[in-house]
Amino acid sequence: MDDEFVKLVERCAAKLENQMIFNASKEHALFLYQKLFDVAERMNEPVKIFSRKFETDFYDKLVTRIGTLLDKNIPVSLISECPVSELASNGFVNAVKNHRNGKFKARSTVDANSLHFILVNGSRYRYETDPNTMSARANFADPVAGSIIENQFNQMWATATS
Repeated sequence: MDDEFVKLVERCAAKLENQMIFNASKEHALFLYQKLFDVAERMNEPVKIFSRKFETDFYDKLVTRIGTLLDKNIPVSLISECPVSELASNGFVNAVKNHRNGKFKARSTVDANSLHFILVNGSRYRYETDPNTMSARANFADPVAGSIIENQFNQMWATATS
């Protein structure tokens, strides 16, 4: 991974800077998720994640980390557009939905325009702009974009099932 990218993300996460971070790889996404989890833990802030399928090749790498957040009483909410039956053996989803601090819902309709995202406390996020290239924007202190993402999450949550 590019040293400049790592330095930028680490600085923005440490100082909670409002700076747009552009990224486009699973490696970058994983690093950003880990840093967003670090901030959620440090600031004791809730985490919300939307993913169509919670792909195991990505999310399995985060199972232990999400368990740590949940054990520290940090609320985590997940939404998927994948049938619940297809997620029965998904370690990440199960770690969240089977924990007292975790919530999970699935949407019955798949929206081709839905883009994956993680949101921490309404202002820290990674929001995918193109799922084919994994292009995304991230920020550690952007309440304006964060509120838009939070509204999207809340609308999805309201129409999803447990």
